[in-house]
Amino acid sequence: MQSKIVVVSRFQSDLGDLKKFLLKEGFEVIPIIEINSTNIELINNLAPQIVFLEMDMGNFDGIEICHQLKIEKKINGFVVISSTLPEEYIQIEAYKAGADDYIVKPISNRLLLRKLKALIKRTPKAQMSAKNNRISFKDIVIDRESYSILRGVEKIELPKKEFELLYLLFNNPQKTFTRSEIYKSVWDNVDNYNPRIIDVHIRKIREKIGNALISTVKGVGYQLAV
Repeated sequence: MQSKIVVVSRFQSDLGDLKKFLLKEGFEVIPIIEINSTNIELINNLAPQIVFLEMDMGNFDGIEICHQLKIEKKINGFVVISSTLPEEYIQIEAYKAGADDYIVKPISNRLLLRKLKALIKRTPKAQMSAKNNRISFKDIVIDRESYSILRGVEKIELPKKEFELLYLLFNNPQKTFTRSEIYKSVWDNVDNYNPRIIDVHIRKIREKIGNALISTVKGVGYQLAV
């Protein structure tokens, strides 16, 4: 699964260049150009591995945003603040607000990549919150504890079997499941196996969250569209 990074910057040119570079390096990049309460909640729901924050966000600064994410929201991901300000007292305040790294610009892409990869190595394989039991993929977040699904700030309702099926795929993003494997994992009574049941549930999931999330592997079964 790609490492998910949210990049927050009000400078469109810098944001575009950074997004292009990170996509080339294999990251899943979600750009945010404006900070408000909705976007703070969006970042929290997306459960990214890294949030890359520009210090200067107009009415907000990166330290304030970092505090909201790390201290108030208690997000599981890492927060990196990028700034032209090298002063030690500012960096100390950033770390007090929960920042995992403070990068003074300009910085080469090569060094930036090293820093981001060093953080990712500290990330558990499954990006799950011990508090919320969340797994994220692209813009979808599954909360196993509350049986809820979020796409951004939108809540999606799925019946239990559909939820369990989707959770199975999320929890094994590189695996292609046969219909039989899905049935054995999700249904209690394996004696009544009917492959059409799986197809029906996949269709219903796609109707609610879109066709692009789950791939059909012809002659085999289904997997996440990685």
